Amino acid sequence: MRKVMLLLILGLFLTGCSQMQTGNANPFSFGGSSDEGASLQEENIQFNGPQKGVVLNFRRGTPNDPINGRFGVIVDIANYMDEFVTVKLDLWDSTALTGFDSIKDAPKDVNPAIYDDQGRFFKPFILTNDLGKFEYVGVRDGSESQFFAGIEYFAHTNAEVTFCVTDIYGESSNNCPESQSLSGSKLGESNSRTPVTVRNVKKTHSGGGGSATLTLDIQISDVGRGRVVDFFEEGNPNKNIVEFNIIPQDGISNNFRCSSRDAVDQSGSHDSSAGNLPMQIQLDKGKSADILCTTDVDVDSALKNVRAKISLDYKYEYLTQTSTIEVASGVSKARSTWGLVF
Repeated sequence: MRKVMLLLILGLFLTGCSQMQTGNANPFSFGGSSDEGASLQEENIQFNGPQKGVVLNFRRGTPNDPINGRFGVIVDIANYMDEFVTVKLDLWDSTALTGFDSIKDAPKDVNPAIYDDQGRFFKPFILTNDLGKFEYVGVRDGSESQFFAGIEYFAHTNAEVTFCVTDIYGESSNNCPESQSLSGSKLGESNSRTPVTVRNVKKTHSGGGGSATLTLDIQISDVGRGRVVDFFEEGNPNKNIVEFNIIPQDGISNNFRCSSRDAVDQSGSHDSSAGNLPMQIQLDKGKSADILCTTDVDVDSALKNVRAKISLDYKYEYLTQTSTIEVASGVSKARSTWGLVF
């Protein structure tokens, strides 16, 4: 009887272990998707690009180097932002050989990045696109190819800032510095994950007698290693436009007045006086732009905290490419041998 009981206990223990091993240990694991050859992959995928916005890479070994006969192409797309994005995917090669089908403006829906139960960034959402098998025709000695892929998508950047203001002649003026700067994590994790970020906000305030002038010196930067592209329809003269806006929140009842040497008017000309909000800012690849915004604040208490929301809207492009790949000249012979064997 004792042996039977021991065997039953051992059996229950082994069953429990088996369930633990086959259970879903990763709370962020997802199943596959059959949409146009796209599926979700979360392991053993490396990205060389920045951890900003949406990026893409060719899966290592696809295409294989050298190419000898049939080859596959797999492209992984990663979204580091906290919002759903639809990208347009382009993919092409550099060779005059036929046999590879280019892709133009293929829409791909990419879910937001994955956050842990504390609301902190955990990892990007990765969408894998297996584009199938291809084979070049008419290969000759010395044939080479190179593969390129690009995505375009609309993006949105938000940053909320909170500052103190006070009557500089009041008793609490020492508790609120006239100049104060916010940057990095103080501007929010969501802002730090976008390709165009609010890099720095410097506050100054002046005035007394129950009112103060609040001035915010705002710097935005392209940090996504891609570029801002045409935001508007074809034919619009404005290129590389980021639409900038700043919205008063708690403690601010008056709208902001803004100016920037990178502002452009409706004709596409630089005009620092084009201060209507939202404001069109021209932002070149890898560059920064400065915007100066002021507003009047009623100081109805000894010390007052005020809040404003900065928003950026733009269209972004990110490109990647393989190295040059040899296309083996023995393709035709290999195909003939394969046919004889089978």
